[in-house]
Amino acid sequence: MPAEVIQSNGRIAEVRLICDNCGGPIGTQLMLETQVEAKKSTKIVCQQCKEAADFQKKKNPAFIKHEAAIPNFNLLKEALDFDADTSEVRGANSDWVILRGGLFRDLFSGLSFNFGKEANKGLEEAGKKSGKNFALTMLKKDFSLNELPTILSLLLNQGGWGKTEIEIDFEKKTAVVTIENCVTARYIKTKEPNCHFLRGYFEGFFEKLFNAQTECAETLCMASSGSACKFQIQRLKK
Repeated sequence: MPAEVIQSNGRIAEVRLICDNCGGPIGTQLMLETQVEAKKSTKIVCQQCKEAADFQKKKNPAFIKHEAAIPNFNLLKEALDFDADTSEVRGANSDWVILRGGLFRDLFSGLSFNFGKEANKGLEEAGKKSGKNFALTMLKKDFSLNELPTILSLLLNQGGWGKTEIEIDFEKKTAVVTIENCVTARYIKTKEPNCHFLRGYFEGFFEKLFNAQTECAETLCMASSGSACKFQIQRLKK
């Protein structure tokens, strides 16, 4: 339903407008009570969905760029709920945990320091499993394959992982993920790219998205003097 009544005095109603495509909020509008029903049956599309539709009509419709996802949508306020009885944060049929960013960095750097390359490989495998499971969970929630990158972008941008941009070519089965101020690379310095967990995560996520084996390389990393962290994903060459 593209319009929801927030409050009404019987003659004038304050209505919340909702995008028919992505389900994100567009804003509020005052209208006569007699106009509400007509508004509910009218298709309303947010600016980002309009731009995405225009982009799809261009020469290469298989190539899509995902940035900050749904404008004015607040992940923490609108997609997650706190259950006081179980002390769980719930969203998308899963439990969530809010952690200090330094905890991730301490955990990952501690493992790498004590166990070297074996730890890095373990973090990558854990990330790959997590990325696959996230994609599967979203598909079970009836999201389409084309919607998954937008959901991932929203999670990374508003979940504190860093300012994320995802570029995808579905025909070639390639993707580039760029994260500015990446949580696993900020405030630390290393000689080599440091985001082993995220490298595995994107490999697992895009395997489900492309329905093909993929490989992911971190070609730029903030921790090793890069301006951002950049991950290039492509179908695994046989």
